[in-house]
Amino acid sequence: MQLREFHANHDININNEQEMTDETKVKLLGIEWNTSKDKFIWNWKIPQGGLQTKRQILQFYAAIYDPLGLLSPIILPWKILIQDLWKKGMSWDEKLELEEMRRCSELEKAFNQFNVIEVTRWIPQEYSEIHVFVDASERAVGLAVYARRSSSMTCKPQLIYGKTRLIPKRESRKLSVSIPRLELLAVTLGIRALEFIRQEIEVRKTYLWSDSACALHWLRKPPVGSRYISNRIDEVRRCKGIEFHHVRSTDNPADKASRGLLPEKLKDDLLWWNGPSWLWEQKENWPEDKIMQESVISVCMNMGLLAEEEIQSPEVITLIDVTRFSSLLKLTKTILYVLRFIAKISKDKIKNLKDFSRDNFTYKEYEKTTQLLVRMAQSSITQKEIEHWGLRKDQNGIWRCVGRLRRMMPQIEDFPYFIKKGKLAELIVKYYHENSFHASVHYTWTKMRQRYWIPHGRAYIKKILRKICRGCAMWVVTPFEQPDFPPYPTARITATRPFEITGVDLFGPIIIKENQIKIKRWVALFTCLTTRAVHLEVVQTMSKEQCIQAFRRFISRRKQPKHIISDNAKNLIAASKEIIELNRIEGETLEWEFITPGAPWQGGIYERMVGVVKRSLKRAIGTKYLNNAELITLIVELEAIINERPLVDIEEIGLVLRPEDFLHPGSALGERLIGGKDYNRNNATANIGNSQTKELKHQYMTTCKRLDHLWKIWRGEYLEELRKRAQRKHRGPRSRIRREPEIDELVLLKGDCPRNTWKMGRVHKLLRGKDGACRSAVIRTANGNDLVRAVGHLYPLEISSRENGKEHSPGECR
Repeated sequence: MQLREFHANHDININNEQEMTDETKVKLLGIEWNTSKDKFIWNWKIPQGGLQTKRQILQFYAAIYDPLGLLSPIILPWKILIQDLWKKGMSWDEKLELEEMRRCSELEKAFNQFNVIEVTRWIPQEYSEIHVFVDASERAVGLAVYARRSSSMTCKPQLIYGKTRLIPKRESRKLSVSIPRLELLAVTLGIRALEFIRQEIEVRKTYLWSDSACALHWLRKPPVGSRYISNRIDEVRRCKGIEFHHVRSTDNPADKASRGLLPEKLKDDLLWWNGPSWLWEQKENWPEDKIMQESVISVCMNMGLLAEEEIQSPEVITLIDVTRFSSLLKLTKTILYVLRFIAKISKDKIKNLKDFSRDNFTYKEYEKTTQLLVRMAQSSITQKEIEHWGLRKDQNGIWRCVGRLRRMMPQIEDFPYFIKKGKLAELIVKYYHENSFHASVHYTWTKMRQRYWIPHGRAYIKKILRKICRGCAMWVVTPFEQPDFPPYPTARITATRPFEITGVDLFGPIIIKENQIKIKRWVALFTCLTTRAVHLEVVQTMSKEQCIQAFRRFISRRKQPKHIISDNAKNLIAASKEIIELNRIEGETLEWEFITPGAPWQGGIYERMVGVVKRSLKRAIGTKYLNNAELITLIVELEAIINERPLVDIEEIGLVLRPEDFLHPGSALGERLIGGKDYNRNNATANIGNSQTKELKHQYMTTCKRLDHLWKIWRGEYLEELRKRAQRKHRGPRSRIRREPEIDELVLLKGDCPRNTWKMGRVHKLLRGKDGACRSAVIRTANGNDLVRAVGHLYPLEISSRENGKEHSPGECR
């Protein structure tokens, strides 16, 4: 590649033979550079039509190329929006929902109003200090790195690097990942950034600033038993030559990176571009750092982040990590094997291990192993707890709960071991509960306290069993509560052509006899959502072909519908694909909507009519066997009778409104609605052969008036009857979970089999209606299949942080 031309931001002497470009704006490593001002320029433009999908949002903010992270605060809101869209399971080209569209529009407006940011490119080489500020919020961690030139006259800091990182979805779901732990994660990211910068810039001093007193205290003395914290502290300690300091939250520029800013505010934010104001001054004028004082430790204790024994007692080295085990028996056997190994290599030099042999396990071995476990659990007992619970030590140095019953049993070994709440206590509760065949809380506590005593034992056992005992939860857990009934669909309350919006269902079988042979027949039911008229067709089988034939007979007599609602029967699903394709070829549009599987109440519009038809059939047929012709005749007659049922009774004028009146406006009862003197059914058709157009027009206008009057009654009386229906809640069990399912929540799927054989799955996506309520959800099972189920058929197996009260808590062992 040949060099074609030069460019510089300063006047220099270049031979005339060389060519030098006159442009003032050029690209430098992918970033626009204004050479006359010596500034980097970032600009952007929202595409015409706005951002409406996840793909468009990502394309927009990814185009803002910022390798140094100087614009991290304005990029963060877009990243958070994308993460929320991922959590909802939205596809790349799916339109945003109402709430996400509102958030996106606000960001678009802010980026349209201010679409240019300029940053000075030049940084002097004589910088001698690097200052890293870190911060964390519930959604992201951020950092800002400043180079500071220190001299006797001036101290000028300047932003050279920034970074934001979203809290991953898996971490945001864990209750254990608290804000102090995220602050420690921010410190770790700050250390990594500092090591990266050290490779490029030579500095004499490096500082790291955090507004988390707890995270800084952990660097001095890590808490016992937390692998998450210890791993990150080990990484921080490997980086040498760093001074750690505490900074107030109001002076922490990394707060901008962890919470985000809009472009207009970022442009003139001196805290972000140059750091806190006191960083411009000499070190002796910096705010007093109290991180080494006792006040910080007391703050951490008041927040419940540090236990009292962490300050007063030395660190306890345990033989094995109890948190790695899920069974008390496995834990005991593991420690027993360890003790046997120690006894073997020590060659009986340890007195307490002389009882450990190579043969089968003995009672003494189990007893000594249990005592060792208890001593490990009691290593953090404080003097305050000893006095409060009345503890006494036995001859083996183990604390036992005596209380005020010391005179009752003279031998202290008869009293139960004192066990603090923790992992070992949880394993003990699980062991006694499962060995008692999942007995009640009271029985489990009664059996357990003969040997172990846990503070507030009954409440603790109840809490633990609700969390870990899936076997009990499977039998006693209650389903989610269904939301209130939504408003009536538009098709129910809008005047349309009969059967324009249709519900479809099949029922049967009906046993008939042909030539003394019993044969099965089924009935396809079509019902109009607006007029509540029905159309019945007899089908020979439940096959796809028979469904298509029944549909063809239906549209030949009732015209083509525009929208069909049905359940998820396989024959209807298969038939719908061919029918929709045929309509597409003919240039017609047909929408086929399927209700949620296993939720027949969503198809109540046709299920109710199926019940009416079945009831009439049973009473009409009785115990007789009809032949095929008789069944078809009976079904057609039954269709006519059902269509003559009253929708609403107008007592004042002695009229009824029927579905038949909309199908055949000239029916007997329908004539009375107009009562015109000039209309005569016999005269209406007598002169057709004489081609008297006037009479035909008169009949047509009369029919139109009759229909208009029918629809007027329908709007005034029938819709009023619908409005009077007061039931708005689903009928179901009294004890229900009054909240929505959560993404990735473990649930049972209700089935027609015993509870212990129900499928389990995790909530993958929530499906919301037009009113915003969640009535269905997509469940991902163990084999990777996605099933759609109503929330009323989902039984949560996990305790949610939003659940309050006994009534709403699943898995309670009674």
